[in-house]
Amino acid sequence: MKGKLTLTELKELNDLNEQAKYGLRESIKLPADFTTDISLQGRLWLYKAGLSPSDWVKHGFGYSPSTRRVVLPVFNQAGELVWQQHRAVIEGQTPKYLQPARDKGDILYVVNPDTGPTERAIVVEDILSATRVGRHQTAISILGTKLSAGQAKRLAKFAEVTTWLDGDSAGLAGSKAIRKSMSLVTSVSNIQTDLDPKEYSDHEIRRILCLTEAH
Repeated sequence: MKGKLTLTELKELNDLNEQAKYGLRESIKLPADFTTDISLQGRLWLYKAGLSPSDWVKHGFGYSPSTRRVVLPVFNQAGELVWQQHRAVIEGQTPKYLQPARDKGDILYVVNPDTGPTERAIVVEDILSATRVGRHQTAISILGTKLSAGQAKRLAKFAEVTTWLDGDSAGLAGSKAIRKSMSLVTSVSNIQTDLDPKEYSDHEIRRILCLTEAH
């Protein structure tokens, strides 16, 4: 949404932002108004990350008109919904993400390439980055910058864990902490780029991954 917001739109945003302070406190289930008919703002956000409508369907992305956010569900291997994030796509809407107001436990968002799981896990912050990097290597979103004990236990099965978090201060600190904890149980490495992983083309992602392969 470009330009100035109307008074009505500002009021709606204030109401939504007030609701957002409380997170998603209901049980882990998709909102009642979940739809695959994603708003224009949501579609533009997904397109910007290099994802097509077929990608949205494949990963189960949708939209909630009541929160005006793109809904990013997380399913376990049994196909059960275990987590979800609602991403703001409207100018001025905060916080950026809504997610369950509880501990993540061992929940990870895992995307494997078409060739199947690889021995190397690329650890990223967000779900969209995982979907992009996961086209080439097993990519895992830890749904933020902090790794829980349960998540670390699941990551320990990989022969190599490579962190590729955002280049901001939170991302750098999180990346360092993950490598410090995981170095006790597996081989670790790091990718640091100016842009978020999902902002690179597939060709660039492949090149970056190849440059950091273990030798």
